[in-house]
Amino acid sequence: MFLGISLIIFQAMNPIFASAIIPGLGELIQGEKSKARSFFVIEGSIWLTYLGFNYFGHKIDQSAKVFAIDHAGANPAQRDAEYFDALESYFSSDDHNLGVERDASWLYPDDPQRQQEYIQEHGYFDSDAWGWDTLSNQTDYWRRRKSARENLRRAS
Repeated sequence: MFLGISLIIFQAMNPIFASAIIPGLGELIQGEKSKARSFFVIEGSIWLTYLGFNYFGHKIDQSAKVFAIDHAGANPAQRDAEYFDALESYFSSDDHNLGVERDASWLYPDDPQRQQEYIQEHGYFDSDAWGWDTLSNQTDYWRRRKSARENLRRAS
């Protein structure tokens, strides 16, 4: 029953509208099977490429985060992207926090209270503190994150 109704709807569709929904469907409705197959293969290839780059980009990024947890003592509960970006740029959270202190004194030169608020808001302390065991591991982390970003960029 359902199959019969769907075939009637399928045959009654405007080929242009059908191709707008799924490239190649309009050609299939008009009986152009070889052209339809070409469109289906191309569209499928595009979607598989997108899904592949997206999947591998996220997997590489997860792998890099695990690497940072193992080699820098990064907080595994931390989900903030800025935190993992800072791990790329600074050898330790102390180095990062020095930069935050400089920014705070530049932004609020005459207000020590606002400086402290800024430091507490943008710095990484206690469980969020980190320190890389070697510079080569920090560089390896940066390479992994760069690879993840490239894959995700290619997917978009």
